[in-house]
Amino acid sequence: MGKDTPGASSIGSTFREYRVKEKLGVGARSTVYKIQHPDTGKLYALKHVSKVLPEDERYLRHLTNEYENICKIQNGPGEKDAHPNIVCVYDLFKERKLLRVTGLSMLLEYVPGKNLGQRSDLPMKRLIDVLIQTCKALQRMHEMGYLHCDLKPDNIIVMHNGWAKVIDFGFSCKTNTELGNLKGTRDFIAPEQVSGGVVTEQTDMYNLGATFYKVFTGQAVPAVMPSMRSESAIFLSGDTIRATPPAELNPQVPVWLSDIIMQCIEKKPRHRPARITDVLNAVETEKLRMELGNTDQ
Repeated sequence: MGKDTPGASSIGSTFREYRVKEKLGVGARSTVYKIQHPDTGKLYALKHVSKVLPEDERYLRHLTNEYENICKIQNGPGEKDAHPNIVCVYDLFKERKLLRVTGLSMLLEYVPGKNLGQRSDLPMKRLIDVLIQTCKALQRMHEMGYLHCDLKPDNIIVMHNGWAKVIDFGFSCKTNTELGNLKGTRDFIAPEQVSGGVVTEQTDMYNLGATFYKVFTGQAVPAVMPSMRSESAIFLSGDTIRATPPAELNPQVPVWLSDIIMQCIEKKPRHRPARITDVLNAVETEKLRMELGNTDQ
């Protein structure tokens, strides 16, 4: 970690020994490329963040945080002890100018496929499989003492073989961290994230429920998020406005699955399931019953 190197710049250019093949996405001060090792032919993803203004230092911190937390969750960089449903990272490179760090590049696993939001038309059994794999990824994170805190359809990649990977750990943090300010994504953020409060396993539980609520229904959990200029927010899910159960909006959703989603998006953390393992076990058990024909769903 921490090797000095220039950042990737354009298609066809080289980054260290790698050839830049394609631009995969662009975010705030960040660009993700698909790159290839010339000798092995293996494909990787490269996430590059540039510091243009002094306030861009936060983007460098986010990428460093993402790299370090994935390493801890995965028991180090590389694939040796990696969880199969969590993206792998390999290295973090620094770009310097006049001894100051002006950019970072994170080398990580290239995951071919589409995000879950683009695969919501999959058959229900396939979507349930993706839910199970996502629960297993969260289970590993929680066992290691970490939270994702930004789970959403865009951050779950589904490959053509149905395998799912959780990505983008920029907001990840240790369990029981007090955020201090709003962190998360509109439509999927938990009430405690809106208020900048303490985040726990139940926070990821809400993000999980909100993610699959959107996938199963095409609608977001009803909530009002603060505008960019507002420091306060009224959260309308839970006690004030009750979300319509997914099974009522989409008859293909089994009632048992709809009930689990509704438990996950309870407004108060203590009303959500105690552990992600509880959700995982419930989904796996009901899926088996469904496959054996012991349920009407």
